[in-house]
Amino acid sequence: MAYLSGESMTQIQANIVAPEGRIEHVAWHEPSPPSHEFLAVICPEEEGGFSAVALFIPGVISQGETIEEARTNIREAFEALLESCKRRGEPLPSSASPVIELTEGSRQVWITSNG
Repeated sequence: MAYLSGESMTQIQANIVAPEGRIEHVAWHEPSPPSHEFLAVICPEEEGGFSAVALFIPGVISQGETIEEARTNIREAFEALLESCKRRGEPLPSSASPVIELTEGSRQVWITSNG
């Protein structure tokens, strides 16, 4: 016999009474969304601000007035591409070699998305 409780659909707890009368507590948790990590390059622009490009994911580009804004915007561009690929049932595009060359003043950064 099982007695179920839970605060939401993402968590279910059960007290299971084993045949020998022992009570066992079991909990199920829905897994959190997978996180994705990708390498991006952030480059200062001559006219101000920064451009950001995902190194091995074609089409993921963005910009921002600050480095932090460029990081946020490249993450959002990646999440938009990821969502689009999921809707169409397509794999995320990738490139075996970088899609850009590094220029003076550019820096590589890891971007993490929970999308």
